[in-house]
Amino acid sequence: SPTVPPLTETPTAITVPTEPPPTAPAATSAASTNLLPTAIYLIESQIFRLEAADLARSQVTYEAPTPVDSLPITALAVSPADSSLAYIVQQGRNTTLVRSSPGGAEPRPIFAQPGFFVSEPVFTPDGTRIAVRLSEAESFGGGIYLLPAEGGEPQLLVANPPAGDLTDSDPTLRSYAPARFSPDGTLLLTYQGYTQIEGCNLAIVRLADGSITPVQSPPAPEGEYVIDCSDSVTWAPDSRALYFTPLRVGAPLGAQAIWRADATTGASVPVTPPVAAGPLTLYTHPFALADGTLRALAATVNELPPAFSDTPLTLSYDLVQIDPATGVVEVVRPAAAVNINRVAWAPDGSGAAISFFDETNDPAAPLVLQFVPTAPGAAVLLNNEGFDLLGFAWAP
Repeated sequence: SPTVPPLTETPTAITVPTEPPPTAPAATSAASTNLLPTAIYLIESQIFRLEAADLARSQVTYEAPTPVDSLPITALAVSPADSSLAYIVQQGRNTTLVRSSPGGAEPRPIFAQPGFFVSEPVFTPDGTRIAVRLSEAESFGGGIYLLPAEGGEPQLLVANPPAGDLTDSDPTLRSYAPARFSPDGTLLLTYQGYTQIEGCNLAIVRLADGSITPVQSPPAPEGEYVIDCSDSVTWAPDSRALYFTPLRVGAPLGAQAIWRADATTGASVPVTPPVAAGPLTLYTHPFALADGTLRALAATVNELPPAFSDTPLTLSYDLVQIDPATGVVEVVRPAAAVNINRVAWAPDGSGAAISFFDETNDPAAPLVLQFVPTAPGAAVLLNNEGFDLLGFAWAP
């Protein structure tokens, strides 16, 4: 299996300008009474933080891009334990994992190794370790590694196939990327991609021994291409199961059922039984509350929207609550969003940050980001333009 050579010296520090550039003006579109459940971070080339109390906006990172027209920050993880940050800095052909305080103070490189690209950081629930994907620059190898959050030697958890296996005739060879830890920290949900064919499924890795349990994929609609790897997945509070919706490639977000996968066996069953004929309900981005109930976004359609249509369908999504024991669905906020791009539920489930395309549904148009609460009240605008909105993450 691939190994990362020991660090022989401290990773080179990231250059921080002596005088930070001017920060963007604070968002003023939302009423002062509209507060967030907690602070939220936006990746817009640099990382910005919006405070929960008043939406005050502050710039967190000041990384210089290399080359100048590249994106300096490519990924962000927020520690569930203390809100410290781990983010990936791109510097030409090298990447560096940096850790900082919640406000960006004292940024410190904790992994930078020539010949390896680091990506997709995920904190453990206790904040003591960070799962990352390490890829060998000159080959395919690498895998998922666990790094001490304070810095130190990486520990291999799951190995990708060696570079020589790329020409192997076995089409089942897989590569792995970390997705999210179970609430009890004993399991890591991963994205399991294939090296010879296009495809991506979910798999659960047990940290105690590195054993891998593939998640059973739901059947795909006839003639369509479906993958399971997306952010439309959530762990059950007791870590015994996860809930997810598959992604229909080329089609609007939404599947005919939310699926529950057993964390021990990987067997999956629909929580919301699919309906054979219209009207149909399409579900996406489930979120498990502390009491075990689910929240999700759902759209009603007369028939399944086709994939790769020349005239994309605009779907209107409601915020819904679901009892996984009975499958009963209740709308808690109608018409919450359209043309969804990405969703991140607030940690307490009181609403969701939703990025979406404007009314033209044009992927080249700027993304709009709003916090949509489940309680009555106006949605809160969180970004000004959105051309550079690469991602967002809630503080605990």
